[in-house]
Amino acid sequence: MKSLAIPEPELHHRLIEVARKRNREQFKNFEFSTNMKANALIKDISRYPHAYLIALIMNSSMPFMRAYDIPFYLRRRIGGFSFRRLRVLTQKEIVRAMTMPSSLHRYSQAMSKNLYRAIRILEEKYFGDASRIWADRPSSAEIVFRLLEFPGIGQKKATLGANDLARVFKIPMKDKSSIDISLDVHVHR
Repeated sequence: MKSLAIPEPELHHRLIEVARKRNREQFKNFEFSTNMKANALIKDISRYPHAYLIALIMNSSMPFMRAYDIPFYLRRRIGGFSFRRLRVLTQKEIVRAMTMPSSLHRYSQAMSKNLYRAIRILEEKYFGDASRIWADRPSSAEIVFRLLEFPGIGQKKATLGANDLARVFKIPMKDKSSIDISLDVHVHR
């Protein structure tokens, strides 16, 4: 009787292709937020690359979709979201925007400080353009290293950021070897 089994190397290649196709489809329509306007702001990485960076910084101790809403609400509270608008804000003004009329984050004081310091780093090191963090087709390790410079971003968020840049935003990188998935409560087995 003839076996109907697929030869192992062929099966291996078929499984890899199925996984790649699912991966492409999964990230094609990835939503950072259920708020369409907040999602559009985060995804407008060519005009507002700092929106994604700020959301990544805010992604702590709260549901990630709420953290990714924060740039949208900040834009409404400060009257714009250009980097030029952000860079003139004092730390006190950022605290006010983060806390009034209601708190945007569970730890608004600490996040305000992180945001203020991130704006200064963007201004001094990246000339006010967050896209310079991932410009020039760097390695994934370089992107992770650059993200680690920002307050509120540790190893997990830095690799998440590199992962998002590669998969969701399709930012070209020399390699993807430093993109890792942290095993924690957010990974379903």
